[in-house]
Amino acid sequence: MEFLIESRDGGATVPRFVHSGLASPDWGDEFEAQSAAGRDMYLHTLVRYLTHFTGRTATFVYGESPKTSDPAGPLAVVRRALGVPDTVATGDPVRVAPAGLPPIDGVADYATPNMLGIRTTDALYRFHAHPETVRAGHHLFAPPAGAENAWRAWLNQAVSRPPPHPAPPPPPPRSCTCRRTKAAKGGDKRKIAGIHGERRLRSQARGSQTFSRSPMPTASRRVPSASNEMTCRPSRM
Repeated sequence: MEFLIESRDGGATVPRFVHSGLASPDWGDEFEAQSAAGRDMYLHTLVRYLTHFTGRTATFVYGESPKTSDPAGPLAVVRRALGVPDTVATGDPVRVAPAGLPPIDGVADYATPNMLGIRTTDALYRFHAHPETVRAGHHLFAPPAGAENAWRAWLNQAVSRPPPHPAPPPPPPRSCTCRRTKAAKGGDKRKIAGIHGERRLRSQARGSQTFSRSPMPTASRRVPSASNEMTCRPSRM
């Protein structure tokens, strides 16, 4: 990567940079896919430096997190650890307090699904998500002692911690189609008898008949007997 700054009339300058290297036959699409997002953030950072920190020298602090398999993605893990909402937009005020580092009060000056930039009066903080990791590339104009080691330790802790588990949903309400009420002694027996009575009435309404028991399984006709005569007749219940 080569950077060239050319002066122009009127005190203006034009920065130029050139990427070079070997790639596949489809090098154009491959180059754009691999470098477009990072390139846009680099140029944005350069503009922020010229706008807010001209003439100041920064210390570059770099760190990379361990791999994460969180389904939300590595940058979402870092935002969650920082306390920055997923809906943060460019221009939103931001206050974060990473463990082991001084609190950070600034503004989100770059916010995309894969990148987060925070600008303060003394720093440009940059987080860049890769497929499974997050890289931090900060420009600190008043760095605290041990800043790089502290950021690396924070990234390791933030990404290694397990994601919070959502609270389980409440159980569905239990439904009951029957109700027993003991109004007085013997009330259950009367209720059960009433249920059987209702069933018998429904059965008779459908046209069924109930026959009284007879010791002889014969039709409804007279049968001669030595002692008496038995008749099987429909019951009047």
